[in-house]
Amino acid sequence: MDASAPGTYTVTNDINIAGCPLASYSDDITINEIPTANITGSTTICPNDPLPNLDINITSGTPNWDVTYNVDGSPVTVNTAVTPLVINGAAVGTYDLVSITDGNNCSNTIAGQAIIDNFPTPIVDPLMNQYICED
Repeated sequence: MDASAPGTYTVTNDINIAGCPLASYSDDITINEIPTANITGSTTICPNDPLPNLDINITSGTPNWDVTYNVDGSPVTVNTAVTPLVINGAAVGTYDLVSITDGNNCSNTIAGQAIIDNFPTPIVDPLMNQYICED
C-alpha cells in the first residue's frame, strides 16, 4: 500500500491452514489526498490607494480547511469551507503561507509568499523663482 494514490481500496486477508476451513476477512482502507494551497496577489500600491485582496487558493483536500499564514511573522489561522480564501484589504506586509489541515485531519506544510508593498510618497522640493535677462 505504500505510495498508493488517494482512493478507497479493499484489502482481503486469506488464511489457509491444512485441515481447517479457509479464514478470510476483507476491509476497506481509504487514502485521503494531502491538502495543498498557494497564495497570490503580490503587488505594490501607491499612497492612498485602496488595500488589495490576497487569495489563498486551496487546490486539494477535503473541506473544512484550517489555513495558517504569517503576516510579518505573526501567525493567523482561518477555518474555511470555500476556496479561494480571500484576505480582504490586505495591509502592507509580507504574507507567508505556512500550513493547511483539512476535514480529514490531513495536514501539509506549505511554502508560499505574497508581498504587499507601497511606493514611497514622493517628496517635492519647491524651486526658487529664477530671473533671467533677455539675451
